[in-house]
Amino acid sequence: MVHVHFTQDHPDAALHMKLLHYDEYAMPGALKKRVLRLIKENRTSPEEISIVNIQLGEVIADAIQNFAKTNAFSLADDVDLIAGQGQTIW
Repeated sequence: MVHVHFTQDHPDAALHMKLLHYDEYAMPGALKKRVLRLIKENRTSPEEISIVNIQLGEVIADAIQNFAKTNAFSLADDVDLIAGQGQTIW
């Protein structure tokens, strides 16, 4: 994960980036195993995909909150946007 500050003098100007914080998080073993099984077997149900989607969202939300706390910045005051790459199953 990264906490980055972007600046731009005007819309046509170059976009500048300053890295403020960096860290990694390990996906919980059981969830990682489940996702890898879905990818390997290439079959699931809408119910299971929905459950895994929620579980991934909860893990990522917790990771982001811990990242902010560990690095002493406020998600409410110091962050304008949170983005992620997502998890590809198919």
